[in-house]
Amino acid sequence: MVAISGIASKYLHWPSRSEKMEIVSKHKKEYGLPDCLGFMDGSLIPLFKGPGWHQEKFFSRKMNYAMQSVFICDSDLQILYVEAGHYGSTNNPGVLSYGLFASKIEEYFEGDEYVIGDSAYKREPWCIPVKKPPLDGGLSRSDEKFNYYLSHARVRIEHCFAALKGRFASLEELRTTVNSRDNVRKMDEWVQVCAVLHNFCLGYDTPSYISELIDKFESTHNKEYFTNNNSDDDDRVISSIHNKPTANSKWEALKQKILEDRGYDIYMLDHSNVE
Repeated sequence: MVAISGIASKYLHWPSRSEKMEIVSKHKKEYGLPDCLGFMDGSLIPLFKGPGWHQEKFFSRKMNYAMQSVFICDSDLQILYVEAGHYGSTNNPGVLSYGLFASKIEEYFEGDEYVIGDSAYKREPWCIPVKKPPLDGGLSRSDEKFNYYLSHARVRIEHCFAALKGRFASLEELRTTVNSRDNVRKMDEWVQVCAVLHNFCLGYDTPSYISELIDKFESTHNKEYFTNNNSDDDDRVISSIHNKPTANSKWEALKQKILEDRGYDIYMLDHSNVE
């Protein structure tokens, strides 16, 4: 891990302003999404045995002992941000609320920039999540269409997990005995090392190799493996930057733009049988 530290900042860092421009342009061209910096999700990283330190807190909703993490990647599967070292019982909103990312949001996001997340995440000015169906009914047809376009792009974070864990099998079951916070810190460092090497290798991988890596991993892991949608209606938010009206209006405005750019009339979608 010491050897990797010399190249870590080169291969794993939040994009500079010029790098952001390239990423945003790429995502606009590929998905029609303006101002999109990337795709965010959490990933449980299993432990090979129960910890001797705060064991109950590491027990995850998937009925195993694990460490929780959050990743952000772009459409090329380049990891832009990773934060691990959280208890396996922590849900996705909890990682953002209690982790290091919260203190960096105002620095990381400028103007209308945002990332796309699954429905476990709350709407924020910097986060556009897939919409969760309400308990008392289904989604409107326009919401379903918008969800489709968001999900079509967001799946790249699942591909990133498949490529990362397919390449580094240790992330399928960390062989570290957890008896102290220092052990957790070392596990977090190992995840960071794997992310650095993943980004480094992407510069030499062929598209066919990456596709093969993803296909092989996905063939041995069912869809549930990639589902980390455990918000449990958690209303925790990052209060210093949270603005509900702004977040909701931004989500709706982006939905309108994406659908209208594709020739849809939202009123007609929601009030007729027109596809």
